[in-house]
Amino acid sequence: MGTLASLVGLLVGGLAVAQEPLEEDRAVVEDTAVVEDTAVVEDTAVVEDTAVSPQSPPAEVHIVYSGDLGGIGGLYPLELARRLAQADAALAAEITELRVVHGVIARGEFGLHAADGRIRTLIDGLRQGAPECDPPRRVTAVRTLMDRLSFDSDARPSVVDELLEGEVDEVSLEARDCRGPSGEALVLIGPPGEFPDDFTLTHWEFQQALHGSLADADGSVHPFRMLAAPVQESSRLHALTRSLLDARPGALFVDAGGYLSGVSSVRNAGPSLHRALGWEMLEALQPAALVPGEEELALGFEHFVQEHTAHPTLPYLATNLAWEEVQEGRVGADPCVSPQHPLPRCVQRVVETPGGAVRVAFVGILDPALHDTLPELQREGLRIDDPVTGSQELVAALHAQAEPPDAVMALTTARGEVLAQLRRSLRGVDLMAGDPTFATLRIEERDVRLRPLPAENKGAPLTLSLDGLASVTLRFGPPTADQGAAAGATLTGLSTRPHLVRGAQPLDTEVARRIMEVRLKVYPRLDEPLVPAADPQDPTAPWSEDAWAQLLCEAVRSRTDADAVLLRGFRTPSRIPGPLTELIVLDHLAELDHLVLYRVPGDALGGVLDKAWAAVPVGCGATSEDKTAWGRELVEDRTYRLVTTDRTLHGTGLGEILDGVPASGPLDPPGVVHLKGPSGEPWTLRAAALQGLREHRAGEDVEAVRTALLVEGPVSEPPEWVVRLRTAQLAVDRFDGVEDDTFAEVPETLATSPSSLTLATAADLALERTGQDITWDLRYRSEYATLSTGEDSQETDDDLVLSSALAVPALGFPRGGLLVWDPYTELRYDTEFSAVVDEDSGARLSPQSDLSLLLGLSVEPTGALEALRIGGFANRDLARLEDKPTEYGGRLELATDVDLGEVVDWQSTLDATLWADTPDDDPSDLRSRVLGRTGLAVPLARWLDVDLYAQGFYLRGRVPQTDQPGFAWTLGASLDAAGAWEL
Repeated sequence: MGTLASLVGLLVGGLAVAQEPLEEDRAVVEDTAVVEDTAVVEDTAVVEDTAVSPQSPPAEVHIVYSGDLGGIGGLYPLELARRLAQADAALAAEITELRVVHGVIARGEFGLHAADGRIRTLIDGLRQGAPECDPPRRVTAVRTLMDRLSFDSDARPSVVDELLEGEVDEVSLEARDCRGPSGEALVLIGPPGEFPDDFTLTHWEFQQALHGSLADADGSVHPFRMLAAPVQESSRLHALTRSLLDARPGALFVDAGGYLSGVSSVRNAGPSLHRALGWEMLEALQPAALVPGEEELALGFEHFVQEHTAHPTLPYLATNLAWEEVQEGRVGADPCVSPQHPLPRCVQRVVETPGGAVRVAFVGILDPALHDTLPELQREGLRIDDPVTGSQELVAALHAQAEPPDAVMALTTARGEVLAQLRRSLRGVDLMAGDPTFATLRIEERDVRLRPLPAENKGAPLTLSLDGLASVTLRFGPPTADQGAAAGATLTGLSTRPHLVRGAQPLDTEVARRIMEVRLKVYPRLDEPLVPAADPQDPTAPWSEDAWAQLLCEAVRSRTDADAVLLRGFRTPSRIPGPLTELIVLDHLAELDHLVLYRVPGDALGGVLDKAWAAVPVGCGATSEDKTAWGRELVEDRTYRLVTTDRTLHGTGLGEILDGVPASGPLDPPGVVHLKGPSGEPWTLRAAALQGLREHRAGEDVEAVRTALLVEGPVSEPPEWVVRLRTAQLAVDRFDGVEDDTFAEVPETLATSPSSLTLATAADLALERTGQDITWDLRYRSEYATLSTGEDSQETDDDLVLSSALAVPALGFPRGGLLVWDPYTELRYDTEFSAVVDEDSGARLSPQSDLSLLLGLSVEPTGALEALRIGGFANRDLARLEDKPTEYGGRLELATDVDLGEVVDWQSTLDATLWADTPDDDPSDLRSRVLGRTGLAVPLARWLDVDLYAQGFYLRGRVPQTDQPGFAWTLGASLDAAGAWEL
């Protein structure tokens, strides 16, 4: 019972636009109650009736208006889910299975379901026309105005009686088991004794459906099908709009933005496949005024203008949209046309009524927020001016005309505070349409009377109800005595009515056919499960907004190999419970955000994250709290991949934050890259998220997606390959002496020393692989220095070390604590570039050629500790295999890097080795050897430092004549190149 209650509470609770208002509207409309919005009426100062006398013919203007439709589509409230929740309160019933299916088409009262829920089964089953069907059988079914619920048999679950106590009706339905030409299993559900006369697919329409099973209190299981008719569906809305216009000759149609479909949800980075149909639907309505909204401008203003060129009669206007650069051109007498504005700023219409001609002006006010959501506008040289200051001058100019408008109506895309600002400050506008945030469907009709006021005193324009489609009748009377007989008509009142477009209403067959043709082409390939149920323990729970954003963010991160992903957010997640298909997911990814890669140095990433998490609503990967990326602590000399989108950079503070990141050095790859797809096209957020989800799906087992992206993804440390250059040094010192014996007795070194050339090099380069299972490196280290005086040359430093180390975190100690230890082994070859020559005898000594194998423990880097390795080794001198036995000992390696501020690092290394005795010790054998270095590094660039260092060398032998300490010191300065690059 608890599961069933959970189904509805979560299933329909998130459809705030289409469910709560719709449910309340149902009761009010049936009672034909008229609700008056007193708050708005008081704002517009309703007073005595100024209507014309009964003898005067009426002067009325009828306007049908829409806004924020979001293009072709519709809503599926699934109202019966709410009723199931209410019925479940008294029953021990439980939903045991639930899934959304797309293999359902409807025509009138008939619904045809594919038994397996797949679209392809439907298409194949009807490819030869009507399927072969068995005799009908009665089924138990209930319905609301929105949807219907049918069980597979006439067995009556106890939940039905509970449902009927609410606003749910029992309905007589029959089900027929049908088969296609190749045995495709279909189920036809419809009115008793009736059978469809036409099975042409384009004469039907896809509708939303849920298939599931209900376990009753007695243990019986009842399979069911829930079929939801769409609300505000486009073909029905178009039919209703035309009927409203036809019913009132001379009526005007206007739209406040969002009529056209924007970016495609079924193909990448292109316009909606329904967009062309939207243009044709608008032309058929012969609108009086249109405003471009986010959907119209989704692909940029230039794209919109190119489309508009093919439909030049459509009167698009934008009052506060202007060119960044002042356009040349003469300003004419018409205030609606300006060379600085790419579209007309207003439209004026004269409507002939029985009471005389009425002049109505329309202005179109864009929300400046479109600049953030559509960065293309700025790139194309457009700006959106302040809504009030960008409109007030025009409105004043309209009223200053020789024939001023009798009413001014604003169509706006504004929301929130911008809309409130218009209400507070805009003068001379009578009414405003475009705000979809106020749920008005519970209002059947609203009637308002208005006080006649001069234009300059007309503040607080009346905001009309808008939930998709509505109509308003403006009533005008003669001018008042104060206005004078020469004044035009006076707006004395208005009546407005919102229109809820339900599934039972007539549809426009041509529009419906065009929509169905597109869907039949693209739906079958997207009818695949992609995302699991939000809660594996409760298949009825829908995805929460936070979990949905995290899932898609992790999908983008896994696909782009990013260390961090920061995004402006996703559309509200689907409230449909159970596993989701590709088709449903793509409905929430219809965005044109292009992916941008920032390469951020490790020493800057922490600061970026600290600021970014306060500016960007969605992020995953690297975190600011514990300074980690992929579960690893940030390393200063690494460069990290931060992925975001162009619209995130433009619409949030992230762009300014990343502008403060130090520029890349000349040897670094580009710091900012606009990512490209496989074919070289800009890579979109939609494509990356979809690919990321698909690559983790295991056939139809979508539970693997949750495991990979939400369970393992946030904490996983995938293998990482890095080329790390710890240092690369080159020093050349040339000294030219006097070289004249005349000055041999002069006590000046610069006068008596021979000319010399000193050449020194040092390098430390490694290929590293890190991961949760193993960490491996292949490392090259060398130091070489020569001093040349005339014909003599002496090596002062000669060392070459090749090594390969392997650490196994998977076999290590428990994670956590101050230090994390891992089993570790290293194979090292220690040699020289050239053999040493004995100064006394001139004989060449055997070059160092030691091969050692070490086993021990290593510490994972943390804080200032970059490396700590300790262990025991076995060593063989390959140059003296017959003379020298295997040696044993221990080795300690330590590396630290302490940040002393923004300009100085204190870096230290220590390499200490201790040998045990052997039977064949000789003067060449050492007991201990320690090489330490410490210094201050001042960065000149991201990859180049100036180092002031001190290096100490300590050794002690194993035989009596060498059993004493020896020391060597070096003080110096160097230019060191260093860096790390991910492969």
